[in-house]
Amino acid sequence: FMAQPVITNSQIKKIHTLVSALGWKDEWYRDNLCSYFYVESSTDLTYQQAKDYIEMLERQAISAGVWKPAAEYRKEKEREDMATDKQIRMIRAMWSEISYEKNRKKRDLALGKLLERIVKVSHINFLLKEDVKKVVNALKAMKTAKEKKGLRREA
Repeated sequence: FMAQPVITNSQIKKIHTLVSALGWKDEWYRDNLCSYFYVESSTDLTYQQAKDYIEMLERQAISAGVWKPAAEYRKEKEREDMATDKQIRMIRAMWSEISYEKNRKKRDLALGKLLERIVKVSHINFLLKEDVKKVVNALKAMKTAKEKKGLRREA
């Protein structure tokens, strides 16, 4: 009988993180461990058992909406320097106030052209956080100019 590789510290951490994300009570988690692996504590799991248990917990946590798959999480991390959804909504709202274009698709295209001119990106989804202020200031200036012309569109 070969000794099985033991659970790693990072596996123990991940199990506890998942259990807490799922909102399980300690006794519930221990019953769960006991019924699957006949152990009292996660530290008694082998490396492979821990791997299997983590996969099972992740599936449950993802379907409960309290966990994101690693790939999805990485994709969000890559977007950290990008404008937030809230910033994008704000810019779109400001733009729809000053754009003369009634058609949404054409209005979005026009916004894309404006962004290309101001911050060199072709679409609002590529807008960087650091460029949001520049765009907002340009839109504010455009709104002021439009109001001065007295051509304010009646909502």
